Amino acid sequence: MGDKQFGVSFTDDVALDRYALHLEAEAQSSLTQFYSEKLGEAKAEKDTAEHRVKFLEAEKGLWYRANPPPDVKITDAVIASLIATNDEVVAAQKELLEAKRNVYTYDSAVTALDHKSSMLKILTQLFSSGYYTIS
Repeated sequence: MGDKQFGVSFTDDVALDRYALHLEAEAQSSLTQFYSEKLGEAKAEKDTAEHRVKFLEAEKGLWYRANPPPDVKITDAVIASLIATNDEVVAAQKELLEAKRNVYTYDSAVTALDHKSSMLKILTQLFSSGYYTIS
């Protein structure tokens, strides 16, 4: 477990080997740090994606107001529709949705590792109380 690569399989990262509690305990802080850093990176990417969407929406809104399509009465609703269907804005919104998904994923990972830490404590208490003694 000491030379294990984190992030390859989250299922393996949160799995708990009750017969190697000492190795699990040693790895727990590194696992938590790894996924907490990934969560921080994902949040930063989400913030950047949100900023890009807002910027593009503003930029396209100004452009459509200055260059309205012919034969269309320009209203706020029309401008909003033009912005919402703009290819660049749509692509940026897809990137934002992906960034949010990553935040949710890593947030769940950190929560799962908190639960793993709790289970490590419980299993250690069970072991110390003789629960796993061989008769």
